[in-house]
Amino acid sequence: MKGSSLYTSIHRLSLLRRHQSLQSFTSKEYPVRSDQEVGLVAEATMRDLVQWGWATMINAERSLLANALLDFSNERFILLSETCILSFNFTTPYTYLLNSNHNFFSSFDDPRRMGRDRYNKRMWPAISLSDWHKGSQWFEVHQKLAIQVIFDVTYYPVFKDHCKPPCYMDEHHLPTLVTKVCPELTSNRTITWADWSGGGSHPTRWPRRYLDLILLVHETPTKIESQESKM
Repeated sequence: MKGSSLYTSIHRLSLLRRHQSLQSFTSKEYPVRSDQEVGLVAEATMRDLVQWGWATMINAERSLLANALLDFSNERFILLSETCILSFNFTTPYTYLLNSNHNFFSSFDDPRRMGRDRYNKRMWPAISLSDWHKGSQWFEVHQKLAIQVIFDVTYYPVFKDHCKPPCYMDEHHLPTLVTKVCPELTSNRTITWADWSGGGSHPTRWPRRYLDLILLVHETPTKIESQESKM
């Protein structure tokens, strides 16, 4: 999503011991459909409009986590893009995550203008430049960290007041929060993959003609171009 476009679909996949469920924040133009193939139940939840880059994005994430934690048997929570594609059958990541003690999302110090330059000095002393981290918009967290995100009343207000486009709150809030309060809780790697080799603010876009080549396998763009040339 770019600019001021509505972030129309935020997915929360909560992994449970006995069942799985999918929940979305979506606009009326993008209804949610049940996915019978993987046994997920889709629930459409209408809230305030969620706008990319603004505090409403974090509000939506916190609301999804809070709603999921109403059932305390929920153990794992994944935020994915509607464009993410499973590279394995569903039971593979399900089993892997339930047996892991780690959270999976990126958190790093980015010295470039889209990193440190987004830091607002008005955030000090609650958040210093050395605290300021950037990471992926998508995450997988366990119950302990989900509770930290929901009940963050110290750093969330600072972000809400001082991190506004071109500072994108969803890229900085969770990485900075974890750096401040519980750095030991993350593996500092994600469960999703994107090709950033082209540079810029967005990863490589994979047109429809590539899908049969990238589904269920991990290949480099060079190999894909090579195979496509033989087709």
